[in-house]
Amino acid sequence: MIAVSDTSPLMALSKIGYVVYLHELFERVCIPEGVKLEMSKKDDEAWHATKELIEQGFVEVKTVKNISLVQVLNQELGIGESEAIALTKDLFSKAFEGL
Repeated sequence: MIAVSDTSPLMALSKIGYVVYLHELFERVCIPEGVKLEMSKKDDEAWHATKELIEQGFVEVKTVKNISLVQVLNQELGIGESEAIALTKDLFSKAFEGL
């Protein structure tokens, strides 16, 4: 199973030392570029743990295709949340066709 994450879950799991357990739950975790940018600006323990997972290939940084959706969502949400929702739609919309 693949997961898409925004900043908060990665930060929270890193702070309690549980980010390493994501391997047990998911094949991989995808994050949008906005989440990577948000985390890298903090340059803290959570960023270093996530950066290590990116370097290992477990966390994949993806470019969001639906920029118009990001712009609409970003009126009410932060960029990381907006891009994570749009990325989820990009990656999984075909799975829900016909339902």
